[in-house]
Amino acid sequence: MLNGRTIREKRLGRGWSQEQLASVSGLGLRTIQRIETDGSCSLESQQALAAVLENPLSELTDNAHIPPASAKKREFDDQDLSNFTFSNVNLAEAAFSNVNLHASHFNNIRLSNAKFHNVSLANVEITNADISGLKINGVLISELFANQAK
Repeated sequence: MLNGRTIREKRLGRGWSQEQLASVSGLGLRTIQRIETDGSCSLESQQALAAVLENPLSELTDNAHIPPASAKKREFDDQDLSNFTFSNVNLAEAAFSNVNLHASHFNNIRLSNAKFHNVSLANVEITNADISGLKINGVLISELFANQAK
């Protein structure tokens, strides 16, 4: 969920009206109004606003939390998602490529058959997760754990 107050401040800091922000972000005016009122919007809308406001998504979110949703076959490319909390979400078969996930938290999540490639995973915490078939740089996570135990 986005922090509506932060979005409004960033928009006003650029001297943009809600209509101008809607135009440059490719979102509808009503979507911008709703975001500034209660922060609710899709991950795609969050990403669009982060791009046009030139801020990492983690600086625009409320409690750095992605609401429950199904993200099957979702792709995360070239993003800064550091300090994010992924909670109660299905990321089965998701692909993360060139993503900074430093200090992110994955809680009560499905990561089966997800793929992480060229991803910063420093200080990442994963709890209560299905990680069967999860690959990091093309290697099954079960193989990484097996090699670690040797």
